[in-house]
Amino acid sequence: MRTFHNEGYSREKDRDKSIGFKSKYKNLGEFWDELELFPIQRPFIPVCYGGIFMTTRYQIEKQFNTWEKLVDVLARSDIIEEGHFVERAWSTQLSKPLNPEKNFYLA
Repeated sequence: MRTFHNEGYSREKDRDKSIGFKSKYKNLGEFWDELELFPIQRPFIPVCYGGIFMTTRYQIEKQFNTWEKLVDVLARSDIIEEGHFVERAWSTQLSKPLNPEKNFYLA
């Protein structure tokens, strides 16, 4: 997952401009590292498909500095690679870490 990168994006042919889409980050891992989104390495990380998830107020409030960093990064433009990186971070940032004892069942 850390090696994910995206060269361009268009929901429909010629609909979205791709000029300025590419970020300064080589891949998702470099983005996470620079923004310090994942200070702890985990064998499994939760993901969110379809953009629908739930969280608690506590999970949001405990990461106030993270939100400030993300606002700054995402302010660059509308359709940008950083947006795709952030989509892959929501679930891990907003969910409680998986119980290490349960990792056995996922392996």
